[in-house]
Amino acid sequence: MAKVKDEANRKLFAMQVIQAVAQTATAALNAYSSAAAIPVVGYIIAPIAAAMAVAAGAMQVAAIKKQQQASQAQGYGEGGFTRKGRSDEVAGVVYAGEWVASQKLVA
Repeated sequence: MAKVKDEANRKLFAMQVIQAVAQTATAALNAYSSAAAIPVVGYIIAPIAAAMAVAAGAMQVAAIKKQQQASQAQGYGEGGFTRKGRSDEVAGVVYAGEWVASQKLVA
């Protein structure tokens, strides 16, 4: 199950990055075109507007990457806590080589 989840997360990450890059390119072209249409100063402002669009896109890709890293940190094979509940309530599966601590020990 963890393997399937990891593969799905990798594919989702790749699709999100591709979409962000495409949107960034479109935004940069639109910003350049709009600014270039301004008389006299358009040729100065156009590259700046395009660069700002590219910077915004780079920030979007960085945010996507952080989300991916956070998702991987919470993966099944990486450990972590189960949800709150009664001490006799089933909350997960234990795999070979792992150990489980009681609520009392964790507290």
